[in-house]
Parts: sequence; structure tokens; C-alpha cells
Amino acid sequence: MECYSITSPPDSITSLPDSIGAFTALTTLVLRSCMQLTGLPDSIGGMTRLTALSLCDCSRLTRLPNSIGELTALATLDLSQCAALVDVPETIGGLTALTALDFTACSALQRLPDSIGSLAALTTLVLSECGSLEALPDGIAQLTALTALDLAQCSSLQSLPASVGALQQLETLGLASMNARGLLSSFRCFATLTALCLHGSDSARFSAECIGALTALRSLNLGCSQLTKLPEGVCTLASLTDLSLWGCNQLTCLPDAICELRALTALNLSSCGALARLPDSIGGLHALTALKLFECDALAALPESIGGLRALTDLGLRRCGALTRLPDSITRLAALQHLHLSDGSVLRGLPGVLVRVPHCIGIYAVGTA
Repeated sequence: MECYSITSPPDSITSLPDSIGAFTALTTLVLRSCMQLTGLPDSIGGMTRLTALSLCDCSRLTRLPNSIGELTALATLDLSQCAALVDVPETIGGLTALTALDFTACSALQRLPDSIGSLAALTTLVLSECGSLEALPDGIAQLTALTALDLAQCSSLQSLPASVGALQQLETLGLASMNARGLLSSFRCFATLTALCLHGSDSARFSAECIGALTALRSLNLGCSQLTKLPEGVCTLASLTDLSLWGCNQLTCLPDAICELRALTALNLSSCGALARLPDSIGGLHALTALKLFECDALAALPESIGGLRALTDLGLRRCGALTRLPDSITRLAALQHLHLSDGSVLRGLPGVLVRVPHCIGIYAVGTA
């Protein structure tokens, strides 16, 4: 037997027998949604060929046995939604083959052991929605293979340890809905980052110098209700392909320097309710394929320069209540395939315009009510 899965009926499982350790050939054990399970037997350490263990949604699991560290072949450990899990044994450092560790929504988890630094093969660590986690251990600096770290909605985490700068392979960092104040000093260390999510964080605090240091960044989500202007450092990110400002409802305009993002292919400005205009320079985004402006209530017009977006295939203008017409230059969008609109006055002038947009194959209109 290589795989053993227990998912139904989950409420009937309150414990596992000690004899489970005798399944020495087992490579995958799935105990998903065993909501009455409070712990694992010590004998589980005998399953030395186990490579994948899932305890997802075992909401009453309070602890892991010390013998967990004996699973030296384990590559993935899923503890997501184990809401009663308070801490993790030091012996977890013995999982030297572990590449992925998921603690998503472990809301009672208060600490990680320093021994986590011994997980030399770990590439992905997910701690999102761990609302009780107050600090990361200094041992995290030893995770030299780590490429992805997700700390989204860790509401009690006020800062990152200085040692986090040693994560030289880190490419993806999730800090959604986090307090940005304590994170600023760490950013210069993340020169290898390619994706950064700050949605819901106080990204208004990030200076131009702070953001500009992330020279390898390709994807950036700055959605923040307090952001009134785009940090100038963003416009220096030459590798950036995806920029999301969704939900920046105090953002009134974009800087003229936005055209410097020559690699940008996707720009999301949806729910920027105070955005009154787009700069003429936006026409310089020649690589842009998708522009989303859904629910931009104050946007009354698009600049004629929008016709310069020669690669644009998808334009979203749904629920832009103040927008009553499209510029004539839209006929120059030769690559446009999909146009999203609300059913309103802006539609009345469309037929004559769109007949001159050769490749537009879809107009999606919904009621504004």
C-alpha cells in the first residue's frame, strides 16, 4: 500500500491506532477534515517512507507527536485549517526532506520552533491567517532554499526578524493585510523577489527607495485603501509585468512616469473610486495586454493616448458611472478582443466605433442597477 486516505465519515475518527506505524511502505497519508482527531500516535514515526501527510481541516488537532521528526522522507506537510494547533515540536527540524509546509488558518498557532531552520530543503512556507503568531524565529534565516513565504493576515506579527535578509533565494512574499510599519527595514534585503503582495496592508508607508530596491520584481499588488499616490519607486521597476492597485479608493491619479514600466502587461485599477483621470503617458505602455478599470466611479474620460496601447487585448470599463464616451483613438487598438462595459450612455456611441476595431470579438455589457 502506498496511499491511505481518510476523509469520510470524518466525524467518526477520534484517534488513530498505534498499529498505523506498521505501515512502513506507505508514502501518502491523507486525514483531511477529521474534525474529532486531537492528536497522532507516537508510532507514526515508524512510517519512514511517508512523503506526503495531510491533516488539513483537522480542527481539533492540538499537537503533533515528537516522533514527527522521524519522518525523514516527508516532502509535504499540510496542517492548514488546524485551528486548535498551538505550537509545533522542536523535533520538526528532523524533516530534512521537507519542501512544503502549510499552516494556513492555524489561528491558535503562537510560535514556531527555532529548529525550523534545520529544514534545509524547504522551498515553500505558508503561514497566512495565523492570527496569533507574534514573531518568526531567528532560525528562519537558515532556510536558504526558501523561495515562497506567505504571511498574509498574520495580524499579530508586527515585524520580521533582521535575519530574514539571509533568505537570498526568496522570490514570492505575501504580506496582505499586514502592518507595514515594522516591515520597511526588511525590504532592501529582498533583491531576489519576483512577486510581492501587499493588498490590504498599509502600503502608503512604503517609500520610493524601499520599493525601488526590489529590482527583480515582476508582480506587485499594492491594493490599499490609504494609498493616495503611487510610490515613485514603482515606476523604476523595469522587470514589472503585473501591477494591481485594486481597492485603492483614495488614489486620484497615476504619475506620468507610469510609461517607464515598459515590460508591464497587466494593470488593475479596479475599485479606485477616486481615480479621476489617466495620464496621457499611459499610451506608452506598449506591452500592456490587460487594463482593468472596473468600478472607477470618478473616471469621466479616457485619454486619446490610449490608442497607443497596441498590444491591448482586454479592456475593462464596467461600472464606470461617470464615463459617457470612449475616445476615437480606441479604433487604433488593433489587438483588442474583449471590451467590458456597463449598460449605460457610453454604449450608445459604440457601434460606429467598434466596426473599426478589427479583432474585437466580445463586448460584455451588464446592467448598472
